[in-house]
Amino acid sequence: EFYGDKYYFNYWPIALYICSVFKFIFNDIRYAFVFAQFVFVFLLIRFRHKLNLKTAILISLVWLFNLVVMFVNERSWIDALVAPFFLAALLLLQNKKFFWVSILIGLMASIKLYYIFVTPFFVIYFFKEKKIKEIFIMGLAFISTFIPFIIISFDKLYQSTIVFISSTKIREDSLSLV
Repeated sequence: EFYGDKYYFNYWPIALYICSVFKFIFNDIRYAFVFAQFVFVFLLIRFRHKLNLKTAILISLVWLFNLVVMFVNERSWIDALVAPFFLAALLLLQNKKFFWVSILIGLMASIKLYYIFVTPFFVIYFFKEKKIKEIFIMGLAFISTFIPFIIISFDKLYQSTIVFISSTKIREDSLSLV
């Protein structure tokens, strides 16, 4: 994005890693968002448990043709990448695969700032289940995604994320993280 005379890409590492792959292969990051939706639908159908296949396919079609999902994909919002991470984490949680859940939630939190606010719910759940090690694994997964950015230029990372977000004015026409 362009703000005055400074360029910012204030998305966090996992979004950049995922989008970079699709930019390299297809020369267009929008394929990452479409791919993410198909992964979500695949997971929904594959792990449908008590749903029959017809119902799972119907739910998948409702998801794919939901106007909000279509709008998010059309606008190439990074939020489209979250659905497969979150669904996979819930499916793994259902199967008591706490190690993998903690990694996925740590990675999901490093897609965009908003998803950090999901992590306390998982921390509480892990704490309740006496899975303290998984809380640290989640934090390690989150922090490890930032290492290349910290090594290359901590100052620019800090300026384009923390400073940018904390200095953003509240918009009166929408909800705002600030």
